[in-house]
Amino acid sequence: MAEVIARCSAGHLFTSTWVPLASFKAVRLGRKRYQRCPVGRHWAMIEQVDPATLSPTELAEAAEHHDSRIP
Repeated sequence: MAEVIARCSAGHLFTSTWVPLASFKAVRLGRKRYQRCPVGRHWAMIEQVDPATLSPTELAEAAEHHDSRIP
């Protein structure tokens, strides 16, 4: 289980708990997932983002928002 930065199909950035080979709050579709975006409060395709490709502003934006925690 890892905390990763994710981006939804609308471009919102947030952090998410990512469990390899499992999904507790999303529908897995290959390397992407269909889950609720905590920023736009909508359902969207989500994928991991390499933090090295983000600006400091984008990293701060992602850190401000986190999807729901796994109970």
